[in-house]
Order: sequence, then structure tokens, then C-alpha cells
Amino acid sequence: MISPRKLFSITLALVLTSATQTYAGVYDTLEFGDSKADVKSKLHASKLVTIEESDSIFGVLGLSGIFKCNHKLADLSYSLHFAWKKNELSEVILKSDPVKQAQYYAELEPAWEKGIKLLDQAYGPAQSTNDFPSQFKHSSDGMIFSHLWSVDDSTSVMIGTGVIQNRYFLAIRYLEPSAIKKLKKTKTK
Repeated sequence: MISPRKLFSITLALVLTSATQTYAGVYDTLEFGDSKADVKSKLHASKLVTIEESDSIFGVLGLSGIFKCNHKLADLSYSLHFAWKKNELSEVILKSDPVKQAQYYAELEPAWEKGIKLLDQAYGPAQSTNDFPSQFKHSSDGMIFSHLWSVDDSTSVMIGTGVIQNRYFLAIRYLEPSAIKKLKKTKTK
């Protein structure tokens, strides 16, 4: 009999692999450059996500946070968030459900460690690595990423933590390489 921990690892590896084995390396069947209508349609058809809100809320809130991932990563649940460039998909961010400040290290650090191992298995060793982001480096709402993988010429993946209104989350961010170049230019200024 397979232990629950081993079964979880196998399931998560399959989910990550199926979620990243796409044309553009983005979640499920999403591709960079998809329109909002394409993203909505593809996610409605996806078996990897569940819609948490009614269709009527799309016009008010957009698509971010509406789609919940059906599988957990290290006992954390995730929702999908998006960034757009000229009304075309340019980033997909998996954000875990937020935890309280007191739970930052106990809940997010083990999930971060497991996430790194799984991303290493899927993409090879990260090109850039750093320690688990200190809770105290989060001075305001935002994200700090510790690891970067270059999947191919069309996709990069980052993992780290974030905070919104004093609630912390783990983030896995899929983005176009042009976004990485833009981030590097911003850091050097």
C-alpha cells in the first residue's frame, strides 16, 4: 500500500506536469497571448480548476481569484490570478489561500520547500535561488520570489511568498521571458 505522503507527492507531480506540459508552458491549456475570453472559456472546460464565483462577477472583478485549483500543494489550496499585456495573457500566478502572520513559517515554508522540489523535478535545477523570504522583508502588499526556472524560450517560473492586508500566501508565477527582462531592468535602476 502506498503511504498518504507518497500518494500526495505522486498526485502533485502529475498535476504540475499536466499543468505545465502545454504549448506555452502555462497552466493547463492556457497560452501566453490568450484573450480574456479565451482564458475564461479554457478554464470553464478545465478539469484542473473549479469556478468559485458566478459568471456575473467576471465583469466586476475580472478573472483573478475566481478559479480555484482542484488539487492542493503541500496541504495548501490555490487560486489562479492573471496579468495582461495589451489584453493578452502575460502571466499566471497560483496563489495559496492566505494564512495569518503567526502561521507564516509553520505553513508556508514547508509548502515552499516541497514546491521547489517539484519544480526542480519538472524543470531541472533553478537558475536562481535564494533562502525562504523572511516575513519581515514584506514591508507592504506584494510578493518576494526566491527561485527562478527558465522552462523554455517562452516561459519562466518563479516561487516565493506574498502578503496582502497582513495575510501571507505562497505564489508560483508563470511568465513570459520578456517580463523577466523587464524585472531585471527595474532592479538595476
